[in-house]
Amino acid sequence: LEPIGKISGSRTAGRFLTLRDLAFIDGEKLLVGKTYTVVGEGKLIKHSATGRFGHSYPLLGKIRVNGVRDGVFTGIVESVRDVLPRGAILVDLVDYVNMPNPIAAAEKKEAKIVVDDRFVTQTLSQHKIIYLTLGADDGIKAGMIFRTYHYKDPSDGHQLTGSELIRNNDIKVIATSPGMCLGLVISGNSTFAADDSAYLLTDVSQY
Repeated sequence: LEPIGKISGSRTAGRFLTLRDLAFIDGEKLLVGKTYTVVGEGKLIKHSATGRFGHSYPLLGKIRVNGVRDGVFTGIVESVRDVLPRGAILVDLVDYVNMPNPIAAAEKKEAKIVVDDRFVTQTLSQHKIIYLTLGADDGIKAGMIFRTYHYKDPSDGHQLTGSELIRNNDIKVIATSPGMCLGLVISGNSTFAADDSAYLLTDVSQY
């Protein structure tokens, strides 16, 4: 994400800004009347074995720039998902992701699961957001579905099967970058973990 501005201060004495607060913003490319997304500190998301990586930014809220004087912009906090600290970065407006229609992959491919541990634990379940080590450069598109499988007995860990016999969780791709993709766990039978394998589905007729 390209930073366009930074919250430099506020008229309130509180440590954080919240809904309807007035923010003072440093930046040269800001436009009066335009709304921007406020993001928190970015984090490198990397899978060490494959070398695949991406960046994760928490979306904190939105600010509409309403004026400028002596090179300092002012803006009103229009919406919040979390508190906005001084120093938070403004970027071009980030649209909410619409749930894409399911797409069948042309061929089965394996990806590894990666997580941002600021938002989810290493053990995952339905409705969690995760990353996978395949991206647009690998032909991945929003709407494709990955599936994880059970191989071991969860009570004692002994091997039940080496084949894809016991379905576990399905993950729908909701956004892509060149080397990774972002997925939402849309159905699941039990938990799974970071670094587990997930496989593209070539048949999504059930969806």
